[in-house]
Amino acid sequence: MAKTVISKAAYVEVEGLDALRLMERRVDVTTYGVRGLDDSVIVQDFRPRKQTPLNNPAHVTIRNQMNDCTLVQLRPTTVRNPRHTLWIASGIDEFLPQYDCLYDRFDFLDDNTFAFLALFKRPRKASLQEDLSFLSV
Repeated sequence: MAKTVISKAAYVEVEGLDALRLMERRVDVTTYGVRGLDDSVIVQDFRPRKQTPLNNPAHVTIRNQMNDCTLVQLRPTTVRNPRHTLWIASGIDEFLPQYDCLYDRFDFLDDNTFAFLALFKRPRKASLQEDLSFLSV
């Protein structure tokens, strides 16, 4: 029995050469594995292929399966500016920013890089206010 961990609209960002490995393509769903997280993360994209490229908002549902596998399902959404991002990456070797993660999985690869899947709350754009206190009035 799968346990739903989280279900909400999010941007989908895939980063890294061959980060997603095509496992199966059917009319209604395309299934991927995440390179470096093989056998532990499965991504199912139910969005229409011709209308929605992979790196676009989706309704993201993350489920923990009984076999310690994470199932990520991407479905169509009407939300154009979601507050969260689903970041799927493989072969990353740089420092990652610290975000408020709601869910994450990662593993190190043989070439000293790593693969990860993270759902995080996007930081709000801070309005920059100039400090004019040094000016005399």
